[in-house]
Amino acid sequence: SIIPSAFVRHWDMLRGNLVWGLLTDNVKMSDGKGIFDTTHGNLLSGTSSALSETSLAAAKTAMMKQKDIAGQIIRMVSRYLVVSPENEMMAKKLITATTPTKSADVNVFAGAFDVIVEPRLTDPAAWYLMADPYAVDSLYYAYLEGNEGLRVDSTESQNRLHGLCRPWRFGAAAIDYRGIVKAAGK
Repeated sequence: SIIPSAFVRHWDMLRGNLVWGLLTDNVKMSDGKGIFDTTHGNLLSGTSSALSETSLAAAKTAMMKQKDIAGQIIRMVSRYLVVSPENEMMAKKLITATTPTKSADVNVFAGAFDVIVEPRLTDPAAWYLMADPYAVDSLYYAYLEGNEGLRVDSTESQNRLHGLCRPWRFGAAAIDYRGIVKAAGK
């Protein structure tokens, strides 16, 4: 029916807003700095950070040079290129396989990343490169045990069925900055 599906759509939006807000709000980490900070080695800024082959290479390099708490290089593999709708076409061009006639025209990023286009990204110029979540837990979300789905409690009174949708007990946090690089795009 219309009402339960509207509840589900609304909850999906709220849950997504919470997770994507971790990035767009540059939430504070345990060191008191935002998840994206030059001292974390995961923030590219300036005019050279607009989405291009050069800036994508810089973001990939920054991610590969991240170190664990013991100072050892992690060697994370970039997996997702996350962009706003305004950067979608450029992102797709950068990862599309071509048939070049000379080596200078080879697309070195062909098929290298999955593109995620997210309309909740508040800065249309900014873009993100994310590691495979199996390599490092950067963003974490969880449900309270037994509350993984939307519950509908119903009661019947005077031949009428009343329903109450209870949202999931859901939380999200940024737990490690090493698996995400942000390019300011400006």
